[in-house]
Amino acid sequence: SPAQLESWAWRVPFLLGGAIAACGYFLRRRLRETGYRPTPARPNDPIPLKQAITLAPGAMICAVLFTSGYGIVNYLTMVFLPVYASEFGTVAGSLVLQINTAAQAVALLLVPIAGWATDHLVRRRTLLIAVFIAEAAVAWGCFTLAGAGGVAGYALAQIVFGILLALVMGAEPAMMVELFPSAYRMSGYSVSFNIGIGIAG
Repeated sequence: SPAQLESWAWRVPFLLGGAIAACGYFLRRRLRETGYRPTPARPNDPIPLKQAITLAPGAMICAVLFTSGYGIVNYLTMVFLPVYASEFGTVAGSLVLQINTAAQAVALLLVPIAGWATDHLVRRRTLLIAVFIAEAAVAWGCFTLAGAGGVAGYALAQIVFGILLALVMGAEPAMMVELFPSAYRMSGYSVSFNIGIGIAG
């Protein structure tokens, strides 16, 4: 209730975030070092972002195009779809958010499995092409379900989109890392990712 939220429940997300941060810290402490040492930057070296743009323009364009598609799909399916279901459909706003949270939880469980699958079972590019084709194929039907299918229709649509998005999220980090050499990897990755997610999304 609003009173509970104001008195104590607002602290719960911070406690969960702290627990996740502690788990991340202990996982990182137990990781083995690979022996990799970056080459120190020389005073006359161009900044990494300039290197990414000038030395790997094709990779930057591919990364921006991919993350733009990823951002559009993410926001349409996980942010706009719940609004659509409550504004144009018959599903109550609070129920829409509960179903959206359940779909996000399903996605959270599937992301590591998708990442493992792209390392061992299927090529990342193949999986991503298949997922984006599947997104395009089911989009109209899922939005129709969300608008006219009631609670069950919206739940089905949201979970289908959550599963498909989880496959993209599982493949995306490794694919993006492999596009850029280590000298400018983080600059190429972060700028293209934020352009795609932040602007296109």
